[in-house]
Amino acid sequence: MGRDVTRWIGVGAVAIALMVFAGQTAASAQSAGRPDGVTPTTPSAAYLMGRIASFHSDYDSAADFLVAALDNDPDRPLLIDSAFDVLVRAGRLDEALPLAERILVRRPNNQLAQTVVLINRIGEGDLEGALAEMDAIEFDGIEIFVMPLVRAWLEASTQDMEAANQTLDAYAEETGLGSIAVFHRALILDAAGDTEAALAAYREAEDLARSGRLVIALGSLYERLGRTAEAEQLYADYEADNPSTVLSEFELDRIARGEPAPAMVATPQDGIAEALYQTALALTIEGAPQYALIYAQLSQFLRPGFAPGSLLLGDIFAALEQDRLALAYYQQVPDDSLAWWQAQLKAARVLQSLGRSADAVAALTDLAAARQDRGDAMIAIGDVMREEQRYADAVHAYDEAYERAPDAVADDWSFFYRRGIALERAQIWDRAESDLQHALELNPDHAHLLNYLGYSWIDRGENVEEAERLIRRAVELLPDDGYIVDSLGWVYFRTGRLDDAVQWLERAVELLPDDAVINDHLGDAYWVVGRRAEARFQWRRALNASDTSDEPGLAERIEDKLRDGLHNPPFLDGVAIETNAANDAGVPNTTH
Repeated sequence: MGRDVTRWIGVGAVAIALMVFAGQTAASAQSAGRPDGVTPTTPSAAYLMGRIASFHSDYDSAADFLVAALDNDPDRPLLIDSAFDVLVRAGRLDEALPLAERILVRRPNNQLAQTVVLINRIGEGDLEGALAEMDAIEFDGIEIFVMPLVRAWLEASTQDMEAANQTLDAYAEETGLGSIAVFHRALILDAAGDTEAALAAYREAEDLARSGRLVIALGSLYERLGRTAEAEQLYADYEADNPSTVLSEFELDRIARGEPAPAMVATPQDGIAEALYQTALALTIEGAPQYALIYAQLSQFLRPGFAPGSLLLGDIFAALEQDRLALAYYQQVPDDSLAWWQAQLKAARVLQSLGRSADAVAALTDLAAARQDRGDAMIAIGDVMREEQRYADAVHAYDEAYERAPDAVADDWSFFYRRGIALERAQIWDRAESDLQHALELNPDHAHLLNYLGYSWIDRGENVEEAERLIRRAVELLPDDGYIVDSLGWVYFRTGRLDDAVQWLERAVELLPDDAVINDHLGDAYWVVGRRAEARFQWRRALNASDTSDEPGLAERIEDKLRDGLHNPPFLDGVAIETNAANDAGVPNTTH
């Protein structure tokens, strides 16, 4: 069913993402941010409110409640463990540390407590003590992707570069993340002042996987070696491969102003913070924000004010639907940092999620006016307008974005998909069809894109065979997606295969029982096979949910069917009706 305009995100394994890195009710507590002024009357109430806040990822409020409960019952292990966990996720490491030490007395192998104590020791500058402490810890799970990097930095900091190299070689072999290992070897050498060896390692890492972080680090070294022309070429090449990036222009503008390039990592603490940041970024890409949050907070603890870290924390809290916290972190990103532009775009997105669409558009309009050579702020305005169902305005914004920066979106399937949706909804079908087909050329196996174009064709009675092929492929890719299953049922209905239509539309309703259009489709199918009472039941369900649908005129059409029945089923012209569930002649009875 093509009316669902879902968000799409890339999902991958941690290893792959690292390579790329390269009372007051819970609902009210969640919507209001921290529930200031709410005071639980008993320790039990504080504990329950803390658990509810934690369930909704409002970790700062959860920490307040659980610490209050712990103050009243300081020796209860459950309270110690619960308070410690949320304090870490809230980024309140100073408060979490004494609880970590108490947990380790009782459970000496608690990995999170061990990690917090270790990171605190590193933050205090006791690198030799931290390395000795690591020898007593057996890390597993996600930690195998980050703790060897921490060890290598600690080994290098104690002048044992041979041990650090051995650790990094073993890490590459055991995880398959050779590019990460070589990148950190380069950072370690760079921080130690061995610039020639660092340069060779950076180039080796670049051959394995070029990333934005690598470009920044290598470009910085080029500049500090007086090889500015090579740095400028590196930035220009990266922009050519990533037309929408702000990285290249940021660095080139800095060079033009005569400002020196800082080293990406100056201390072992910064290098360890970088490893933790990369792990958090990978987990965020993988779709595991709860775990990403821990590493992001540990990274920020070691490197306070790290702008990419603040941006990432905003992304994590946005993924956890803690919009106010996300907005606060985005707004922490300083305006003189590389991360600022993306933070502003994302802050506007959060403003929309908070119901402040006018504020979002105003902020994006200011960004678009400030940078008329860029199209991303206009794309963001188009996204807001599309989700507000202001489709003509969305088309206008997308068109202006394309006019401003055609190269930045030339290979971006998602741009043409989003503009195609807005065009179709604005009833500008010729352009919509062209955009959707172009998006499909760029990304031929995206299930929702296949579904949207196929459903649109079926609904218009055009390219029926190709539409069915696209939708069948979408079902293969996402067999449990209710919208796509509905589309296949609607194909069967429009082409007269009514038994199959009922079967697939019933399945779609099972998957998405509250969707108005899907219930309406099943009602139509029931009616034409003679199951009139069930048809009216489905239409009533559809009518009750119609205020959540962006389908124009849906409520009015359903009301007409409830009053008069379905006299003219929308079969495609010339189809042969196939059914065993209607009358003896095999033709559905469509009279009232």
